Parts: sequence; structure tokens; C-alpha cells
Amino acid sequence: MLALSSKDIASFNEAVLELHSTETAQEFPSKIHRAVRRLIDGDVVVVDWVNPRTSLSLGCYYDRSDLITAELNAFIHTILPTQAPMWLQCVDAPHACSDYMSRRNWARREICMAFREIALEEFIGFEARFSPSLTMMVADLRGSFGSYTDTERMKLQLLGPHLHQIHRRLAIRGNVIADSLRTLHQTEVRITLDGRVSDWPLEARRKLAAYGATVTGDRLPPAVAEWFSRQLQEFQRPPEVASGLRPLSFPGEERTLWLYLKRSAAGDAYHLLLQEKDTVPVRHQALRSLGVSRRESEILFWLSEGKTNPEIGRILGVSPGTVRRHLENIFPKLGVENRHSAALAAMQAQARYQLPG
Repeated sequence: MLALSSKDIASFNEAVLELHSTETAQEFPSKIHRAVRRLIDGDVVVVDWVNPRTSLSLGCYYDRSDLITAELNAFIHTILPTQAPMWLQCVDAPHACSDYMSRRNWARREICMAFREIALEEFIGFEARFSPSLTMMVADLRGSFGSYTDTERMKLQLLGPHLHQIHRRLAIRGNVIADSLRTLHQTEVRITLDGRVSDWPLEARRKLAAYGATVTGDRLPPAVAEWFSRQLQEFQRPPEVASGLRPLSFPGEERTLWLYLKRSAAGDAYHLLLQEKDTVPVRHQALRSLGVSRRESEILFWLSEGKTNPEIGRILGVSPGTVRRHLENIFPKLGVENRHSAALAAMQAQARYQLPG
């Protein structure tokens, strides 16, 4: 039987102490991030609250959120249930991609291609199932395929009971996790195989109408129907070669409506899941408090990250000249004269803003 070294035991004890210092549900994810960092040497740690009944993510937290865009996160969660073999299958012990397939076969899957966009190609996950409708998936991502050791797996597995203890303690104190998540309104629509809606919840109709997609009878709105048709074609293809499994979005000024398509377990219907999400990330909301516009807050954020005008332009898809003109408008709003002072003001604003977790 594998035994931990004295050094491993010391690091595990430190991780457990970190976890048990959790006082609120909001800080639970960040405590897990730090605990996992003490145990294994990965690149990104993920805490994902999931409803196992629908495979829908209720709230996902990365300790390197700068690497994961909202679009990439949405895409990953759309294909995880069908392309990640360990998804919701690792209650008893952590499992990695390399436990199920060769690097060559994994590389053919689109989810692997998505991870490679951020220079990662392997991840290990384990889950703590708190109730039939609430599971916490904890994952570590790294760039080297098949590199997780038995010792690392054991240390992750030993964290499981402590996650349950903390969840129970928070629940007893009234700090219920499910109610504290910054989840977005969710609605589920049941669709038959021929594209007719068999169950149209009123709230789903209202949400779609608010974003200009009017529902008539039992038919999907035209834009949704066209997207649904494309998704059906992808569902017919093997997961490793599917290339079009994408959520559909209806952007608004402050919020975006995301539509995800899931196939029922019996294969006799599809479920359309609606999520409404803030268009402006929390970190930009902090900067909006300085009196700048949404686009200016994006530029100001990347400025505070040390990016140059050309780099900011490439990130946001605009020219360096456009970035410069926005900065010229930002400086007087902040009462500063140069980019260094603007970056300092941005960092101070983010430090004052109370971010969850």
C-alpha cells in the first residue's frame, strides 16, 4: 500500500488547515484552490459546482481566471459531459484523462484542443457529491499528459472527506452553498427529436423574448432553430471529431443569454438549458465604479496587468490606435496624466471591490 512521506504528510496537514479555516460559502472555492496548490504542482486549479442531474455548471472558479475567457469556459462546459470520460465519474477516487485513453486519442477530442489554447492538455478531477442536485468537481490542469503520480492522487483523494465536513458545517450555520452561489437564472426546455418543443416554461419564453427571440407555438425561434439543427448534426458524430458543439448566445448591454443543448439519457429528446450571465466580468465591474465605460474598463483592466497598447488591441480585437484613444478618454476621468497612474488607480479599485471567494 502506498504510504505518504513525512514531507507529503506535512503539506497535506497544511492544506487541511487551509480548508478548515473556511468561514463562508463564498470563500470556499478559493480555499480549495490554495489547498490543492499545497498538495500538487499543477498549472490551473478548478472548482466547479455542478448539478449532476443536468450536468450543468452552477458556478465555476479558476485560480488562473486570466487564462479562461467567458467564451472558452462556456464552450468547455458544453462538451465536458460527452468528451471528458471522468466527468461526474470520480466520486471514489481522482481520475485523469490518461487513465482512459492514449495521448493520441485524447488529442483528437475537441475538448483537448480547447485546453491546448491555454497550453494545457491533461487534467485530473475528483468530486464531492453533497446532494442529488449539487456536486463539487475539483480539478487540476497541467501541460504534461499522463504526469499525475500515485502520491498526488492519494493526497487529492484524502481531501474528499474534509470537503464534506466543511459543507456540513456551513450548512448547519445557515451558510448554505446552493443559495450562496452566484448562479444565473436557469430554465430548461424539452425538445423532441424533430425540433418541436414539448415543454415551454413561461420563464423561458420571457427570457428569450427579452433578447429578441420571440416564441410562437411549439416552434423554436428562427435563430434558435437554425442553431439547433447544426447541433443535431454534431450529436451524430463521434465525440472526438465533433467540431460544432457550441452554446448560442444573445448578448445584451449588461447581460448575455446563453443557450446549451444536452441530449437526454434515453436519447429520445433534447434539453435546452438557458443561463443568463453578466456581460461585464466582475473584475470589470470594479473598474466601472471609477466612472468609465464597459470598453474602457476592459482596457483599464489589461493596462493594470502590464499589457502594452498592441497587446491590449490583440486581446480585444481592436487597433492600438483605438486603445490609445480610449486611454486618452480614461485619464481625465481618473484624474491622472499617464498609463502608470491609471494602472495604479485600477489596481486600487480592484483591491477595494469585494470579490466573491
